[in-house]
Amino acid sequence: MKKLNLILGFTHQLPFSIQRQDLLDEANIRDFFLPVKLIDLLSSFPNIKSTLYLNPLLISFLDKRFPDFSSKVSALLEKKQIELLCGGYSDPVFSLISKDDKQNQILNGARLINHIFGCNPSGIWLTEGLWDQHLPIDLFKTKIDYTFLHESSFTSSFVDSESLDGYYVCEEDARKVAIFPIGISLNDLISKYSPEDAFNEIIKNSLNKDLSVIFYKIDSIKQKDLDWIKCFLDILNSNQEKLNFVLPVDYFHLNKPKNRIYISNQESIKFKQFLLDNHEANLLHKKMLRVSKKINSAKEGKSRFKVIKEMISQAQDLLLKGQSYHAYSKEFASNVNLSEIRAVSLQNLIKAENLIDISSRQASKWAQVSELDYDCDGSDEIILETEAQNVYVSPNLGGGILELDYRPGNINILSLTNKEDTNQRLSFIEHVAGSLPNLEDFQLGKVNYLTKEFARPLQIEKIKAKEESCKISLYENLKLNEEFNLDIRKQISLKSGDSALVVEYELVNKSQTVRDFCFIVEINLGFQDQEAGAEIDVNNFSIFSKPSNISVSYQFNLIANVFKTPILNSQNKSGGLSLYVAWNVNLEPETPLVLSLKQEILSGLLLQKENPQDSLTIADISSEARLAQGGR
Repeated sequence: MKKLNLILGFTHQLPFSIQRQDLLDEANIRDFFLPVKLIDLLSSFPNIKSTLYLNPLLISFLDKRFPDFSSKVSALLEKKQIELLCGGYSDPVFSLISKDDKQNQILNGARLINHIFGCNPSGIWLTEGLWDQHLPIDLFKTKIDYTFLHESSFTSSFVDSESLDGYYVCEEDARKVAIFPIGISLNDLISKYSPEDAFNEIIKNSLNKDLSVIFYKIDSIKQKDLDWIKCFLDILNSNQEKLNFVLPVDYFHLNKPKNRIYISNQESIKFKQFLLDNHEANLLHKKMLRVSKKINSAKEGKSRFKVIKEMISQAQDLLLKGQSYHAYSKEFASNVNLSEIRAVSLQNLIKAENLIDISSRQASKWAQVSELDYDCDGSDEIILETEAQNVYVSPNLGGGILELDYRPGNINILSLTNKEDTNQRLSFIEHVAGSLPNLEDFQLGKVNYLTKEFARPLQIEKIKAKEESCKISLYENLKLNEEFNLDIRKQISLKSGDSALVVEYELVNKSQTVRDFCFIVEINLGFQDQEAGAEIDVNNFSIFSKPSNISVSYQFNLIANVFKTPILNSQNKSGGLSLYVAWNVNLEPETPLVLSLKQEILSGLLLQKENPQDSLTIADISSEARLAQGGR
């Protein structure tokens, strides 16, 4: 009887905890003991060959944390008992990143494996098993011969699952790559069968086939699974008369492809579809693409200075880490909040952007403005940049701020941690109400706004950038009802060498009579705060976030009422903080009123030492100042 060729593989993608060293306590480190034990288990079955994919950054971590890990893997490689697959350096979803970044991800991953083990992988593991139609070109250019996809990818391309066997060739622009169909998931077998029954199931499903490919996903391995696998390997070892254990590299070189095939990337499209529904993930994705363009453009400059080359190299490494699939996933099997995961990627991206901007500029202080469709929604955004801040403004969404990066702290202070909240929350969005609401109105979302739409398109009046400052001016004529007509001019400005953002409003009553109303500016921050509160008659206040060690202060030219409410998720936990700055206005016809807010960000302030949570501090103005402003 002809033996069944068997490719037995184990994969472990990049654990998020490795990217957050502060999360690596003893409990998390124990999670890595089992993958190390798996190597010991494979070593005890010298007649069984297996294929192994460990994320390159995971390999680097295990190499440093477990002294004998790499030597054990090297011993298996020397005996040709295992084959190591390459993968993206940080396990990106390849369809989400640029062509240059795809190749850099693969090359960096392969170099790291070569550095530790001295071997050059011939095969690659695709993150989440997601295909991209241009991958044959990228894999060809990075000298990768083959990869693996679940057999459903083949059946969706009009191939009968019963006829799947061996490997297939896929091409793009006459560049080709071999693809092995994965017929069986060992994880599924473990959940359904005993080791004996699983072996029988494999034999039954492999009748009339030359090759069976089985993979096990180690990411969530448990000790009981390891015990099951040991029994399973025992059974395989005792049935060698029926099995021929092969490595993919050997099967690839000794056998011709079964046929040609073109793979559809429907699963990748579904993955990308999430960007349409989640604004936070979409903005992170567009941030990543923008930083990528900056870095790849700087590389084309080919600086002759070593220090510049090193900065560009460091920036690229941070960019690749910022492309990890965790941050762009709809769901992630972890007790870590998705927005915390995205915050780590965003931190890497801002660090990379800082390095690349420093490397490409002569001056230490600078300012610039760009107008482009940043989030790819069909309308242009305006990006104001200095060495201290990035401010992303959407004129189409009421001139609201989509993202505000405090560059010295490598943080977007607007990033929310409320993954269940599907609304796009912007900052510095204006509302007009008939009268001053109370705190409960804001908490319950029952404010009687005269404005009908949350974020109305504003006209761009002026975009101006000097050497050390930049500003934009926006305008709208707001028809609140048949008798109330209000002009609003909104100016946003930054200065280099300064972490302050100034937003100034000029209100003009275009009606025939005096109008009383409440003008409200909404600011949404990523700081957590469980308490709601209201302060009457203030002209400055500050917020301190202990986890990020960031202080944000606000100053107004006229006394305002300030309300704060936590943004709660479905578990009733705070995912951010909404601030409402409200002015009662009595406005004569054609008489301009100027209202201004100055937001300033500082890091390293020794405030609220004893409070482990984020806190809001309201600083009331003196009674004399209240009297000077007329009180309330």
